[in-house]
Amino acid sequence: MRMVTFKVRNNKTPKKKVLYIKEKTEIINVFEKVKLSVRGVAKRFNIGKTQAAKINKNKEKIRYKWESGVNVHQKRSFVKEGGSEIDKKCFNWLVKARSQNVPISGSILKAKAMEIAGKLCVRNFNASDGWLNKWRIRNNVAFKCVSGEATHVNQDGVEQFSTKLLSLLTG
Repeated sequence: MRMVTFKVRNNKTPKKKVLYIKEKTEIINVFEKVKLSVRGVAKRFNIGKTQAAKINKNKEKIRYKWESGVNVHQKRSFVKEGGSEIDKKCFNWLVKARSQNVPISGSILKAKAMEIAGKLCVRNFNASDGWLNKWRIRNNVAFKCVSGEATHVNQDGVEQFSTKLLSLLTG
């Protein structure tokens, strides 16, 4: 009986390393201050030469994003048709609603996003759970339980009860 062996090759190509804006600005600084070549920067940051060259080529756009105050931990920009406009309008609406103590849930926000997309005539937009999670990360929004009665508390009643409670506990 003859035994046949096969040698398995690893045909996987290395995947592109997706960088944060913060990391991209560090790469730009190395290009300018250290004066390394594209190959040297690629080796130093463990990225591809093409990626390093594109970062160097688009350094003005990356710097603009960095200086505009966007989330420095953002990897990719939200470039779909009208997406950034929907993002801004949803965030402004949320801020306005929360300033009026209106409780907002994820489903309400998704419905509002769909409404905004309709007004902006943005086609192929879907306010899915994935969109909502990414929107929350992009805008640093956390959904927490807010008591509806917390804003309607009578402060005089709270003070009277606390003094009464203190007298009950001591006596």
